[in-house]
Amino acid sequence: MTRIMGVTKARVSFTEVVNEADNHGEPIYLTNFNEPRAVLIGYKAWEVLVERLEDLEDAVAFHVRRGEPSRSIEEFLVELEEEENDKAPLPAAASAIS
Repeated sequence: MTRIMGVTKARVSFTEVVNEADNHGEPIYLTNFNEPRAVLIGYKAWEVLVERLEDLEDAVAFHVRRGEPSRSIEEFLVELEEEENDKAPLPAAASAIS
């Protein structure tokens, strides 16, 4: 469940807000005059995010060291879509002809 809270309300009960973010594991989005300003997450959630980011950085470094070609995400998504289209099953009428 997304939790949105104004910074004024968060300031009044900051300790409770921090405890809530830590205990529930869900981020609290802080706004000021209805504009997003910050995101408050608990320490455990932060550690998970940092660990995942480090794992992704390690994976990228591994592929770079292997000299694998790199391409933009857009190029990758186009290629992936083309591969999926190539794997699409033939319609029943077309398979009966072959």
